[in-house]
Amino acid sequence: MRRLRLKWPRVRIRPKTVWRRVVFRWHARERGGLGFLAMGVIPVVALGSIVAFARSGKSMDETARVDVARARAREIRCLAENIYYEARGESLNGQYAVAEVALRRRDRGMGGDKVCDVVSAPHQFAITTTPKDFEITDLVSWSKAWKVAGDSLNNWSLPKSERLVYVPQADHFATAAVSPNWSASRIVRKIGDHAFYAVN
Repeated sequence: MRRLRLKWPRVRIRPKTVWRRVVFRWHARERGGLGFLAMGVIPVVALGSIVAFARSGKSMDETARVDVARARAREIRCLAENIYYEARGESLNGQYAVAEVALRRRDRGMGGDKVCDVVSAPHQFAITTTPKDFEITDLVSWSKAWKVAGDSLNNWSLPKSERLVYVPQADHFATAAVSPNWSASRIVRKIGDHAFYAVN
């Protein structure tokens, strides 16, 4: 009867490799974690996946698909910035509601026919009142805002009867601490620190 001999792989612990990993992690922590690197990587990966998705279609020529993908990436970026500036500290429902207001305003032509035009209309959203040198530093909130923006655009591309709606008919919102002159209109819902109104 033969015995089976199992060969176990040899594991070498290389002190230099372990030391490099420790030093890298220490440097990463000193520089604010890997968040800085991820802030640059997330949008590039998202844009790349959108472009790859656009190239996989068969109905349009390649140039048109790439243009559509770039336009969609711009829409996601603008909506994500708006969500980040307006509601990064709010719950997911609050963030989806902020995105919904911007998309409803786009559909109604309030400020433009593109999300970037709507959120950058003068004195409508925080993007226009935030200093130009403001930096997005909260990576977790930025990633969450990016996901909410993409999900909201996908949701809004569905027929009206199939959309998930958080604040029906709302086209304005404000923090609960302020009372703008238009806030006498019908309040639709309060979510977190925001009250959502159907003004138009």
